[in-house]
Amino acid sequence: MDDQGATRGSSEPSNDEWLTVRQAAASIKLTKNTLDTHHSQGRGARFHRNGRMVRSHHRDLYAYISREIADG
Repeated sequence: MDDQGATRGSSEPSNDEWLTVRQAAASIKLTKNTLDTHHSQGRGARFHRNGRMVRSHHRDLYAYISREIADG
């Protein structure tokens, strides 16, 4: 696997895996459009951009969900 995306053929992220916006949204049960909107508004999980490529790390997604749950 490289830093650019998911391991091919694997649907479950590993602990060191970077996810595409579509994969990230699916893993936290949001639509891609909702996650894109959150990113554009500066909300939601942390993400990293390299040119047009946007990736989220699974730990950032779960930290975001934990904050959302704690905030009620």
